[in-house]
Amino acid sequence: MPCGASSRSCATPCRTLDDRGGRHRGRAAVAWRITGTFNGTGFQGFEPNGRAFDIHGVDFMDVDSGRVRLNRVAFDGAEWARRLGLLPPRGSAAECTVQAAFNLRTRVARRWHERRRAAGRRPA
Repeated sequence: MPCGASSRSCATPCRTLDDRGGRHRGRAAVAWRITGTFNGTGFQGFEPNGRAFDIHGVDFMDVDSGRVRLNRVAFDGAEWARRLGLLPPRGSAAECTVQAAFNLRTRVARRWHERRRAAGRRPA
């Protein structure tokens, strides 16, 4: 699909490969950048909002006989979510509130499980 064309997917991507990749003994690494717009039919229940994104990442591949046998992708998913407006901006008051709520929930759940274990009950 040409860059900028609309599809049933949630974004209109334009993926470019970087020449800084390398290959050594059946392994390859390729740096990439993907730009797009959150449009189309939506993504995992989120309606598209037309926001643009620009994300960088790296693919780490195991190659055998010229074929990719395993591909691992690394990119900052939280930053992508921030660009789309799914998470609050980094360092904002909203982000601090979300972090505090998450950390509180985690501490409460941890204590609940510890008490159940101490009482000889199996954690749920």
